Amino acid sequence: DGIYYLIHMYITRDTPLRVAEQVKQQTISDRVFFGHGVETWIEQGPGDAGLFLIDTYKTQYLKGFYCQGLPSTGSKIARAKPLSAEMQKLNVLCLADGEYQGCLLPERRRWRQQFLAMATAFPNPDVHDDVVDAPSGAYNVINMPLEEDIYVPRVAKATGWRG
Repeated sequence: DGIYYLIHMYITRDTPLRVAEQVKQQTISDRVFFGHGVETWIEQGPGDAGLFLIDTYKTQYLKGFYCQGLPSTGSKIARAKPLSAEMQKLNVLCLADGEYQGCLLPERRRWRQQFLAMATAFPNPDVHDDVVDAPSGAYNVINMPLEEDIYVPRVAKATGWRG
């Protein structure tokens, strides 16, 4: 229907180990609430470090879950433009904190106000931009062109992995 929904977002800044543990817990929670169709996509930095990070998530933290790396190409601003355009057209709805189809999500933090404040200020070097990277990445994954041998999900979640 041309409308995109931001259902929830877990915003944190922590050590890489704690972030990985939080991603795992959120992935488990997402499977409980949204079913097996939810996929986790993690921004993949360039080179061996990016490959190592994705492999570590797949084999240690998200084993048994669908997890893919989304290579970061172009600037953060360029990657955010498609979602930004949809937001300007009012085609992106941020659901009320903790609500999804009448049920209460286990998310107790207030993410919507934080997200909107950071998205409005983006790009600003004083603002933590991973909060914009994650939904921009999810939007770009959902709208990837279909290719014969690449499965593109209908539902995606992106995880900003920098602590």
